[in-house]
Amino acid sequence: MNQNKWEVFGQDWAVNLLQQHVSRGGLRHAYLISGPIGIGRRTLALRLAQALNCATPIAPGVPCRTCRTCKQIEAGQHADLMVIKKLPDKKDLGVDQIREVSRFLSLKPYMSPYKVVLVINFEDASPSAQNALLKTPARITPTSITRSGPRSRRGSRRSRTRPRSGAGSSSPSRRPSARRIPAGAAPG
Repeated sequence: MNQNKWEVFGQDWAVNLLQQHVSRGGLRHAYLISGPIGIGRRTLALRLAQALNCATPIAPGVPCRTCRTCKQIEAGQHADLMVIKKLPDKKDLGVDQIREVSRFLSLKPYMSPYKVVLVINFEDASPSAQNALLKTPARITPTSITRSGPRSRRGSRRSRTRPRSGAGSSSPSRRPSARRIPAGAAPG
C-alpha cells in the first residue's frame, strides 16, 4: 500500500490498517496499541490523530506532517488532542484524569474534524480509573490507548479490544467497537 507515509517504521501492517480505517471512514471508538517500550506506540497514535485532522493530507489517511494542525498534534499541543498519563508525583493514573476525558469529549471539536484522546501506558491506571474509562460514552472520537505489556488489563477492557485473526477479516455484523494493535508484530 503506501509504504512508510506515516514514517512509523516496522509497523507497516498497523499503519495500513489505521490508514484504511481513516480513508474509508471505518473508525473504531478505541484502539489499544500494545508493545514493548520504545517500539513506537505513541508515535503510531499521534500519526492516527494527524491522519484524522490534517488540513492538507497527502492522500486519504496520510497526514502531511507539515501543516499547523500536524505540527501541533506532534507537539501534543492541539486543542482537539488530549494526552493523559500518570502524573510524576502519583502512584497511578487516577479516576479524575479519566473523568476529565469525559468532559473533554462532551465538547465539540474546536479546530479540527475530530477530538482524539491518547492514554499513555494504560496499565498505570488504577482499577477505579479503568472502570471510569469503561463508562466513558463511546463517541465518534477515536481514543488511542497504549500499554507496554499484558499486565493489569481488566476483563471487560480486554474483551472490547480482543484481537482478530487477520486485518479486517470480520463480517460487518460482528465488527468490534475497538481494535487491538500489538506493535512490533505481524497480524495473524
